[in-house]
Amino acid sequence: ESGRLGRPGWRNANVEFDADETGGRARLSLDKGALVFPGLFEQPEIALDGFATQLAWRVTPQAGAPSALEVTLTDTRFANADAQGELSTAHWRTGPGTGFARGARFPGQLDLGGRLSRGRAEAVARYLPLRLPERVRHYVEHAVSDGRVTEATFKVKGDLWDFPFALPSAAASAPGGKTATAAAPSGEFRITGKLQDVSLAYVPPAEPGTPPPWPPFTRVDAELIFDRSSMEIRNAQARLWGVELAKVNGGIRELHHPVLKLEGQARGPLADMLRFVNGSPVGGWIGHSLREATAGGTSDLKLALELPFEDLARSTAQGSLVLGGNDLRIGGSTPQLAGAKARIWDGLLLSAG
Repeated sequence: ESGRLGRPGWRNANVEFDADETGGRARLSLDKGALVFPGLFEQPEIALDGFATQLAWRVTPQAGAPSALEVTLTDTRFANADAQGELSTAHWRTGPGTGFARGARFPGQLDLGGRLSRGRAEAVARYLPLRLPERVRHYVEHAVSDGRVTEATFKVKGDLWDFPFALPSAAASAPGGKTATAAAPSGEFRITGKLQDVSLAYVPPAEPGTPPPWPPFTRVDAELIFDRSSMEIRNAQARLWGVELAKVNGGIRELHHPVLKLEGQARGPLADMLRFVNGSPVGGWIGHSLREATAGGTSDLKLALELPFEDLARSTAQGSLVLGGNDLRIGGSTPQLAGAKARIWDGLLLSAG
Protein backbone atom coordinates (compact mmCIF):
# COMPACT_ATOMS: atom_id res chain seq x y z
CA GLU A 1 0.00 0.00 0.00
CA SER A 2 1.22 3.51 -0.87
CA GLY A 3 2.94 5.28 2.02
CA ARG A 4 3.92 2.09 3.82
CA LEU A 5 7.44 0.90 4.43
CA GLY A 6 8.43 -1.99 2.19
CA ARG A 7 10.69 -4.89 2.98
CA PRO A 8 14.36 -3.82 3.16
CA GLY A 9 16.82 -5.50 0.83
CA TRP A 10 20.40 -5.39 -0.35
CA ARG A 11 22.56 -5.79 -3.40
CA ASN A 12 26.00 -7.38 -3.66
CA ALA A 13 26.02 -8.57 -0.04
CA ASN A 14 27.98 -11.31 1.70
CA VAL A 15 25.91 -13.09 4.34
CA GLU A 16 26.86 -15.79 6.85
CA PHE A 17 24.06 -16.98 9.11
CA ASP A 18 22.96 -19.62 11.59
CA ALA A 19 19.21 -19.89 12.23
CA ASP A 20 16.36 -22.11 13.41
CA GLU A 21 12.65 -21.62 14.12
CA THR A 22 13.33 -19.52 17.23
CA GLY A 23 15.71 -17.02 15.63
CA GLY A 24 19.26 -16.71 14.49
CA ARG A 25 22.39 -14.67 13.92
CA ALA A 26 24.06 -13.38 10.79
CA ARG A 27 27.07 -11.42 9.66
CA LEU A 28 26.26 -9.07 6.79
CA SER A 29 28.78 -7.09 4.75
CA LEU A 30 28.73 -5.17 1.50
CA ASP A 31 31.58 -4.06 -0.71
CA LYS A 32 30.47 -1.67 -3.46
CA GLY A 33 26.88 -2.75 -2.89
CA ALA A 34 23.61 -1.14 -1.82
CA LEU A 35 20.86 -1.22 0.77
CA VAL A 36 17.26 -0.76 -0.35
CA PHE A 37 14.57 0.83 1.86
CA PRO A 38 11.24 0.99 -0.04
CA GLY A 39 8.94 3.70 1.30
CA LEU A 40 11.58 5.28 3.55
CA PHE A 41 13.51 7.61 1.23
CA GLU A 42 12.57 9.31 -2.04
CA GLN A 43 15.44 7.35 -3.63
CA PRO A 44 15.05 3.96 -1.92
CA GLU A 45 18.43 2.50 -2.94
CA ILE A 46 21.51 3.73 -1.06
CA ALA A 47 24.80 2.90 -2.76
CA LEU A 48 27.52 1.97 -0.27
CA ASP A 49 31.27 1.65 -0.60
CA GLY A 50 31.26 -0.44 2.55
CA PHE A 51 28.81 -1.76 5.15
CA ALA A 52 29.18 -4.29 7.95
CA THR A 53 26.92 -5.40 10.78
CA GLN A 54 26.11 -8.26 13.15
CA LEU A 55 22.44 -9.21 12.92
CA ALA A 56 20.38 -11.16 15.45
CA TRP A 57 16.67 -11.98 15.39
CA ARG A 58 14.26 -13.78 17.67
CA VAL A 59 10.85 -15.37 17.05
CA THR A 60 8.68 -15.72 20.14
CA PRO A 61 5.42 -17.74 19.83
CA GLN A 62 2.31 -16.14 21.36
CA ALA A 63 -0.90 -17.94 22.22
CA GLY A 64 -3.74 -16.95 19.89
CA ALA A 65 -1.61 -14.41 18.00
CA PRO A 66 1.21 -14.28 15.45
CA SER A 67 4.71 -14.75 16.83
CA ALA A 68 6.51 -11.67 18.13
CA LEU A 69 9.57 -10.67 16.10
CA GLU A 70 12.69 -8.80 17.23
CA VAL A 71 15.71 -7.74 15.19
CA THR A 72 18.91 -6.21 16.60
CA LEU A 73 21.97 -4.87 14.79
CA THR A 74 25.34 -4.44 16.49
CA ASP A 75 28.81 -3.31 15.37
CA THR A 76 27.27 -1.51 12.42
CA ARG A 77 29.47 0.72 10.26
CA PHE A 78 28.82 2.26 6.85
CA ALA A 79 30.44 4.55 4.29
CA ASN A 80 29.73 5.95 0.86
CA ALA A 81 30.46 9.10 -1.13
CA ASP A 82 27.96 11.08 0.98
CA ALA A 83 28.81 10.06 4.54
CA GLN A 84 30.61 7.77 6.93
CA GLY A 85 29.31 6.67 10.29
CA GLU A 86 28.13 3.99 12.67
CA LEU A 87 25.05 2.90 14.59
CA SER A 88 25.10 2.93 18.37
CA THR A 89 21.62 1.41 18.74
CA ALA A 90 19.47 -0.52 16.28
CA HIS A 91 16.53 -2.55 17.60
CA TRP A 92 13.16 -3.25 15.96
CA ARG A 93 10.27 -5.35 17.22
CA THR A 94 6.66 -5.97 16.30
CA GLY A 95 4.00 -4.09 18.21
CA PRO A 96 1.62 -5.69 20.71
CA GLY A 97 -1.48 -5.62 18.49
CA THR A 98 -2.45 -7.01 15.10
CA GLY A 99 -2.64 -5.48 11.64
CA PHE A 100 -1.06 -2.21 10.53
CA ALA A 101 -1.76 0.81 12.76
CA ARG A 102 -0.63 2.61 15.89
CA GLY A 103 0.08 -0.03 18.53
CA ALA A 104 -0.45 -2.79 15.95
CA ARG A 105 1.92 -5.55 14.92
CA PHE A 106 3.25 -3.40 12.07
CA PRO A 107 4.97 -1.08 11.34
CA GLY A 108 6.34 -1.89 14.79
CA GLN A 109 8.60 -0.23 17.37
CA LEU A 110 12.06 1.10 16.47
CA ASP A 111 14.98 2.28 18.59
CA LEU A 112 17.70 3.58 16.25
CA GLY A 113 20.64 5.85 16.99
CA GLY A 114 23.97 6.65 15.44
CA ARG A 115 26.53 9.23 14.41
CA LEU A 116 28.31 10.48 11.31
CA SER A 117 31.99 11.35 11.33
CA ARG A 118 31.80 13.08 7.95
CA GLY A 119 29.24 14.01 5.32
CA ARG A 120 28.46 16.17 2.30
CA ALA A 121 26.10 18.98 3.27
CA GLU A 122 24.33 19.06 -0.09
CA ALA A 123 23.44 15.35 0.33
CA VAL A 124 21.45 15.92 3.56
CA ALA A 125 18.11 16.17 1.75
CA ARG A 126 18.63 12.79 0.07
CA TYR A 127 18.47 11.08 3.50
CA LEU A 128 15.44 12.90 4.90
CA PRO A 129 12.61 10.35 5.27
CA LEU A 130 9.47 10.53 3.17
CA ARG A 131 7.35 11.10 6.26
CA LEU A 132 8.73 14.64 6.41
CA PRO A 133 6.71 16.99 4.18
CA GLU A 134 7.78 17.01 0.53
CA ARG A 135 8.03 20.82 0.61
CA VAL A 136 10.60 20.60 3.42
CA ARG A 137 12.71 17.89 1.77
CA HIS A 138 12.82 19.85 -1.46
CA TYR A 139 13.54 23.07 0.43
CA VAL A 140 16.65 21.54 2.02
CA GLU A 141 17.66 20.08 -1.36
CA HIS A 142 17.60 23.47 -3.09
CA ALA A 143 18.69 25.63 -0.15
CA VAL A 144 21.87 23.82 0.89
CA SER A 145 24.85 23.43 -1.42
CA ASP A 146 28.59 22.93 -1.09
CA GLY A 147 30.19 22.49 2.31
CA ARG A 148 30.38 19.52 4.61
CA VAL A 149 28.94 17.94 7.73
CA THR A 150 31.78 17.66 10.23
CA GLU A 151 29.75 15.57 12.67
CA ALA A 152 26.15 14.54 13.20
CA THR A 153 23.93 12.38 15.40
CA PHE A 154 20.51 10.91 14.72
CA LYS A 155 17.86 9.22 16.86
CA VAL A 156 14.51 7.55 16.10
CA LYS A 157 12.58 5.88 18.90
CA GLY A 158 8.93 4.92 19.11
CA ASP A 159 5.99 3.47 17.21
CA LEU A 160 6.80 3.92 13.52
CA TRP A 161 3.13 4.59 12.79
CA ASP A 162 3.54 7.98 14.50
CA PHE A 163 6.89 8.90 12.92
CA PRO A 164 8.10 11.73 12.99
CA PHE A 165 6.12 12.01 16.27
CA ALA A 166 4.77 15.49 15.58
CA LEU A 167 1.56 17.22 16.56
CA PRO A 168 -1.29 16.79 14.04
CA SER A 169 -0.92 19.29 11.20
CA ALA A 170 -4.30 20.78 12.02
CA ALA A 171 -5.41 21.12 15.62
CA ALA A 172 -8.98 20.36 16.58
CA SER A 173 -11.30 23.26 17.31
CA ALA A 174 -12.65 23.61 20.81
CA PRO A 175 -15.93 25.28 21.82
CA GLY A 176 -15.81 29.07 21.63
CA GLY A 177 -13.48 29.09 18.63
CA LYS A 178 -10.41 28.23 20.65
CA THR A 179 -7.79 25.77 19.48
CA ALA A 180 -7.75 22.51 21.39
CA THR A 181 -4.39 21.44 22.69
CA ALA A 182 -3.13 18.08 21.50
CA ALA A 183 -0.29 16.02 22.84
CA ALA A 184 2.41 14.94 20.41
CA PRO A 185 2.69 11.17 19.96
CA SER A 186 5.17 9.51 22.27
CA GLY A 187 8.47 9.07 20.48
CA GLU A 188 11.68 10.75 19.41
CA PHE A 189 13.01 11.89 16.05
CA ARG A 190 16.05 14.14 16.07
CA ILE A 191 18.94 14.86 13.70
CA THR A 192 21.71 17.21 14.79
CA GLY A 193 24.52 18.17 12.44
CA LYS A 194 27.37 20.66 12.39
CA LEU A 195 27.75 22.27 8.98
CA GLN A 196 30.88 23.97 7.69
CA ASP A 197 31.56 26.17 4.66
CA VAL A 198 28.02 25.74 3.30
CA SER A 199 26.23 27.94 0.77
CA LEU A 200 22.66 28.64 1.93
CA ALA A 201 19.92 29.97 -0.33
CA TYR A 202 17.50 30.45 2.56
CA VAL A 203 14.83 31.33 -0.01
CA PRO A 204 15.60 29.03 -2.96
CA PRO A 205 14.83 30.05 -6.57
CA ALA A 206 11.22 29.69 -7.65
CA GLU A 207 12.37 27.90 -10.83
CA PRO A 208 15.60 25.99 -11.58
CA GLY A 209 18.17 28.19 -13.26
CA THR A 210 16.72 31.45 -11.94
CA PRO A 211 18.40 33.56 -9.24
CA PRO A 212 17.07 33.32 -5.68
CA PRO A 213 14.84 36.24 -4.60
CA TRP A 214 16.99 36.88 -1.51
CA PRO A 215 20.80 36.98 -1.79
CA PRO A 216 22.22 33.68 -0.46
CA PHE A 217 24.72 33.35 2.37
CA THR A 218 28.12 31.75 1.76
CA ARG A 219 30.75 30.15 4.02
CA VAL A 220 28.05 29.20 6.52
CA ASP A 221 29.12 27.44 9.72
CA ALA A 222 26.12 26.39 11.80
CA GLU A 223 24.35 23.71 13.77
CA LEU A 224 21.30 22.32 11.96
CA ILE A 225 18.68 20.44 13.96
CA PHE A 226 15.58 18.53 12.89
CA ASP A 227 13.42 17.74 15.93
CA ARG A 228 10.15 16.01 15.15
CA SER A 229 8.42 18.50 12.82
CA SER A 230 10.73 21.47 13.33
CA MET A 231 14.00 22.69 11.84
CA GLU A 232 16.40 24.92 13.77
CA ILE A 233 19.54 26.83 12.80
CA ARG A 234 21.78 27.64 15.76
CA ASN A 235 24.64 30.07 16.22
CA ALA A 236 25.42 30.40 12.53
CA GLN A 237 28.24 32.44 11.05
CA ALA A 238 28.26 33.36 7.37
CA ARG A 239 29.29 35.85 4.72
CA LEU A 240 27.26 38.01 2.39
CA TRP A 241 29.85 39.40 -0.04
CA GLY A 242 32.11 41.43 2.27
CA VAL A 243 29.70 41.41 5.21
CA GLU A 244 30.37 39.09 8.15
CA LEU A 245 27.24 37.65 9.77
CA ALA A 246 27.30 36.26 13.30
CA LYS A 247 24.97 34.91 15.97
CA VAL A 248 22.39 33.98 13.35
CA ASN A 249 19.62 31.87 14.88
CA GLY A 250 16.19 30.79 13.75
CA GLY A 251 14.42 28.08 11.85
CA ILE A 252 10.99 26.68 11.05
CA ARG A 253 8.81 25.80 14.02
CA GLU A 254 6.26 23.71 12.11
CA LEU A 255 7.46 22.06 8.91
CA HIS A 256 3.94 21.34 7.64
CA HIS A 257 3.26 25.11 7.48
CA PRO A 258 6.77 26.49 7.05
CA VAL A 259 7.59 30.01 8.18
CA LEU A 260 11.33 30.65 8.27
CA LYS A 261 12.45 33.08 10.96
CA LEU A 262 16.05 34.28 11.09
CA GLU A 263 17.72 36.92 13.22
CA GLY A 264 21.34 37.90 13.60
CA GLN A 265 23.87 40.67 13.38
CA ALA A 266 26.27 41.77 10.68
CA ARG A 267 29.28 43.99 10.22
CA GLY A 268 30.87 45.02 6.95
CA PRO A 269 30.91 47.48 4.08
CA LEU A 270 27.83 49.68 3.99
CA ALA A 271 27.96 49.40 0.19
CA ASP A 272 27.33 45.63 0.46
CA MET A 273 24.44 46.23 2.86
CA LEU A 274 22.87 48.55 0.27
CA ARG A 275 23.49 45.84 -2.31
CA PHE A 276 21.53 43.40 -0.13
CA VAL A 277 18.62 45.85 0.17
CA ASN A 278 18.49 46.50 -3.58
CA GLY A 279 19.01 42.82 -4.47
CA SER A 280 16.17 41.55 -2.25
CA PRO A 281 12.43 42.28 -1.98
CA VAL A 282 13.24 44.92 0.64
CA GLY A 283 14.27 47.27 -2.19
CA GLY A 284 10.76 47.08 -3.62
CA TRP A 285 9.16 47.53 -0.21
CA ILE A 286 10.82 50.95 0.11
CA GLY A 287 9.97 51.99 -3.43
CA HIS A 288 13.52 51.42 -4.73
CA SER A 289 14.49 54.65 -3.01
CA LEU A 290 18.08 53.42 -2.51
CA ARG A 291 18.62 52.12 -6.03
CA GLU A 292 21.13 54.88 -6.85
CA ALA A 293 22.62 55.18 -3.35
CA THR A 294 26.37 54.88 -2.85
CA ALA A 295 28.24 54.48 0.40
CA GLY A 296 31.66 54.04 1.93
CA GLY A 297 32.91 52.74 5.24
CA THR A 298 31.86 49.96 7.60
CA SER A 299 28.52 49.67 9.40
CA ASP A 300 26.73 47.41 11.89
CA LEU A 301 23.36 45.83 11.21
CA LYS A 302 20.88 43.84 13.25
CA LEU A 303 18.31 42.06 11.14
CA ALA A 304 15.29 39.81 11.65
CA LEU A 305 13.49 38.14 8.74
CA GLU A 306 10.15 36.31 8.70
CA LEU A 307 9.51 34.40 5.47
CA PRO A 308 6.26 32.38 5.12
CA PHE A 309 6.99 29.97 2.27
CA GLU A 310 3.31 29.46 1.48
CA ASP A 311 2.91 33.21 0.84
CA LEU A 312 6.25 35.00 0.45
CA ALA A 313 4.40 38.24 -0.31
CA ARG A 314 3.74 38.40 3.45
CA SER A 315 7.47 38.38 4.30
CA THR A 316 8.76 40.99 6.74
CA ALA A 317 12.12 42.45 7.73
CA GLN A 318 12.97 44.33 10.90
CA GLY A 319 16.30 45.71 12.02
CA SER A 320 18.63 48.48 13.00
CA LEU A 321 21.50 49.98 10.97
CA VAL A 322 24.24 51.97 12.69
CA LEU A 323 26.32 54.46 10.70
CA GLY A 324 29.63 55.10 12.43
CA GLY A 325 31.09 57.87 10.29
CA ASN A 326 30.13 56.64 6.84
CA ASP A 327 30.06 58.57 3.58
CA LEU A 328 26.60 58.26 2.04
CA ARG A 329 24.94 59.62 -1.09
CA ILE A 330 21.24 58.76 -1.50
CA GLY A 331 21.11 59.55 -5.24
CA GLY A 332 23.28 60.76 -8.06
CA SER A 333 22.02 64.35 -7.79
CA THR A 334 21.99 64.59 -3.99
CA PRO A 335 24.87 65.91 -1.90
CA GLN A 336 27.13 63.46 -0.12
CA LEU A 337 26.78 63.04 3.62
CA ALA A 338 30.35 62.82 4.83
CA GLY A 339 31.20 61.09 8.10
CA ALA A 340 27.55 60.40 8.87
CA LYS A 341 26.73 59.02 12.31
CA ALA A 342 23.20 57.80 12.88
CA ARG A 343 20.93 54.89 13.74
CA ILE A 344 18.61 54.10 10.84
CA TRP A 345 15.61 51.79 10.51
CA ASP A 346 15.62 51.37 14.29
CA GLY A 347 13.10 48.57 14.85
CA LEU A 348 10.88 49.62 11.92
CA LEU A 349 8.99 46.68 10.43
CA LEU A 350 9.14 46.51 6.63
CA SER A 351 6.91 44.38 4.43
CA ALA A 352 5.39 44.21 0.96
CA GLY A 353 2.26 45.82 2.35
